[in-house]
Amino acid sequence: MRSAASAVAAVALACLAGCGGSGSTAAQQTPSQPPSTVQHRGGFIGDIDAARLQAVCLNARQADEALQSGMSTQTADQALAAIIDLLKRPPVDPAVQALATPVQHDITGRHRDQAVAAVLAFCSRNHT
Repeated sequence: MRSAASAVAAVALACLAGCGGSGSTAAQQTPSQPPSTVQHRGGFIGDIDAARLQAVCLNARQADEALQSGMSTQTADQALAAIIDLLKRPPVDPAVQALATPVQHDITGRHRDQAVAAVLAFCSRNHT
């Protein structure tokens, strides 16, 4: 499941690499307090963003299931590592960046449940 989600994101990001500088400077500026929902862009970039967020949410659900069912923490750790990798890939939306930093801190501190809960809440707010 993780491989499919990562593959979707990798293909989308590979396509993005050929797009060069897209987006306006206004969309790239970080506001003083980032929004908690993603700015929905149209076109190809919007499709890439949507695919990446779907992969992030899929990995969060997989990590949640692994933690709740008592499966190996390795399964949850792999899903959480994939989440961080996907969240850090450009283009980085302010809401995504606002999520990535505390989630990475939770993962580093071995607070898997908190990291998963934060990502699932983000997914819920963004309808993914």
